[in-house]
Amino acid sequence: MEKNDHILLLQLSIARLGERELQGWWNTDIAYKLGGAGFLERIAGTQMTPFAAGEGILTAARLVEESLLESIPGNPCFSLFSPPLPLRNELMRRYHHFKRYPEDTPDEIRALLDVRTDWTVDALCSLIEETAGRSASAYEGTSFGRELPSVTGGTSGELEATMNALATVYLSIEKGKYVLPYFRTTGV
Repeated sequence: MEKNDHILLLQLSIARLGERELQGWWNTDIAYKLGGAGFLERIAGTQMTPFAAGEGILTAARLVEESLLESIPGNPCFSLFSPPLPLRNELMRRYHHFKRYPEDTPDEIRALLDVRTDWTVDALCSLIEETAGRSASAYEGTSFGRELPSVTGGTSGELEATMNALATVYLSIEKGKYVLPYFRTTGV
């Protein structure tokens, strides 16, 4: 799986985990057949519904995180759903490519976006651990959330490792008690 697909899978997994019916971090239930997906299917059709639902949960997660990131003083701060702009643009372009050419969507992302699948917290956590790696991330608790060590260069490999580390932090966040995992940058 290419780097951007890997990060998209992490984002989508955590966005789905954060929906109201599972962890309740964002106020959406759009990726579930009995929630908003049934409505989306009526207006977007069966082929586009998973992509519309995926875009909805990504947007919900990004809006929550961006509102929290805005309050942090100092060096620029970023999160899994609000990464540095070049990576964010790459991820958006890749997701929109999948919407235009669904046959190019990796099987892992296709399975995750299937609105007929009733994902559980345990199943999504296992998928996130599998995708991001099983090592626990070192972070510092702050009044703004959970800060990972700063990223200095912003190289592609360094950002991918940071995205993996951020993803594992979500696994320790309690249901209904969202805490922002974030990192600062120097020179990105």
